[in-house]
This record gives sequence, C-alpha cells and structure tokens, in this order.
Amino acid sequence: MAKDFKSSKQTIKRVLNTDSNKKCYRKINVQKLKEDQKPIRKSYCQWIRKNISREKLKIMMFTDEKIFTQNCYFNPKNDVIWADNRSDANERGGLHVMQKYPVNVMVGLGVTWYGFTRPYFFQKGERLNGQSYSNQLLPFYKKEDDRLFQHKNWEFQQDGASSHTDDKAQKWGKKNFKFFIPKERWPPNSPELNPLDYSIWTNISNHREYHKVKTIDDLRREVEKAIKKIDINYVRDVINVFLRRVHSVEEHDDELIIDEHS
Repeated sequence: MAKDFKSSKQTIKRVLNTDSNKKCYRKINVQKLKEDQKPIRKSYCQWIRKNISREKLKIMMFTDEKIFTQNCYFNPKNDVIWADNRSDANERGGLHVMQKYPVNVMVGLGVTWYGFTRPYFFQKGERLNGQSYSNQLLPFYKKEDDRLFQHKNWEFQQDGASSHTDDKAQKWGKKNFKFFIPKERWPPNSPELNPLDYSIWTNISNHREYHKVKTIDDLRREVEKAIKKIDINYVRDVINVFLRRVHSVEEHDDELIIDEHS
C-alpha cells in the first residue's frame, strides 16, 4: 500500500490504525470445506442444538487426540528480541532451536464441566485406529467419565476422525454410552466445534516448559503439569461457547467459525 500511494509505511499504519479505526488481523489456517459438506454441517448442527441444551453441556464429555512434541511453537511476529545487532539478539535468546526428529507422544484427553480426564499416553509406535480406539481408548474414556460424573448419566462426544467413525468404535459407543453422538450426527470437517480443538489444546501447549523436555518421560510429565495448571473457570467458559458456535454454523454454513476462544 505504501508503494501504491507513494507514501511511507508509518503513514499507512497511522491511517489504518488511527484515522480509519481499522484493526490488524493476521491470517489464520482453517480447513477447506467441500461444497457437499456445507448443508450437512448445517443440518447436523440443527440436530445438535435441538438435542443438546445448555444444561446438558454440564454432563457432556468432549474428547480428542493430539500429538505433542518437544518442539515449542513460537510466533515470529510477536516473539521478538530487542538488541543492538543480530549477534547480540542471538545471545539474548533470539534463536529458536527446532529438533529435526523431536521426541513426541500422542495424547488422548477428555474435558468436562468438572475438569479433565487423566491424559492417555500412547506407547511409542502405537497407532490410533479403529481397533486400538475401541479396545483401549474408549474404555479409558468411559472409566474416567464415570469418575468425573460419579456414575451419573453423561453424554459422549467425539469428532469425525476415521478411528472414531470405524464400525467397531461406533458399535462400542452405542452399546456402552447412555448418550452418544453417532457419526451420522456429528458435522463433518468441524474442528471449530470441539473445545479441545478450538482452544484447550493450544492452552495446554502454552503451559508446557519446553526447555525441560529431553526424553519422552519428560514430555509426558510436562503435558500432565500443563493440564493441571488450567483453571476450571476457563474450561467452563470454553464449553459454554459450544452451542453458540453450533448456532453460528447454522447461520454461516459456508465458513468455519472462529472467535475469541480459537
């Protein structure tokens, strides 16, 4: 813009920030929706809104799985070092070191109004598929949910990952959960409707002390510590916006919904 208007960058920034009252937004990554997914998402969200009330959110378990590594995330725009020169900046912590083959672990986790399940750590080389999900992870989630809800009736949610939509997993869920959202009712390609995806995983990552991770045991320990640091009021705020997001999909079914909890 400065080049087009033959002006300085500072002048353009002043015009945008002050004179026009505009705000600066960074581009964000979102998943592309297929045309046939848009009406399906809208239809399924209508079903969710009609069958899941705000009160029911307090007895719902949201689940997901994620791979954590020893490499920390950093934002090159905001993570800056003030120094006299590049060498001085490097000495003051200006180098972000990335491991080529970082220690990593896949974690299964459930979140409820009353807190988190214990994290389920997959063993090295263990794959997440329909069989391992049905035989190991779903029974784990059920046991943890019974503990958190004290054997009251509760509801189970999972996203549309292939291991979740596997026939064995679907049969197990329908047989063992009092209320279970089947694959026919969960909106496709919708990470913005899972509290773990749209907020909590990032929060856990931000609470980890990456510099302490050298081994897989260190990484597991840091994930556990990060989960314990998360405030229950934040968790409830994140869960509370779920139905608002569902409603947003109904209103704007042509795009993914992003808000302050992303």
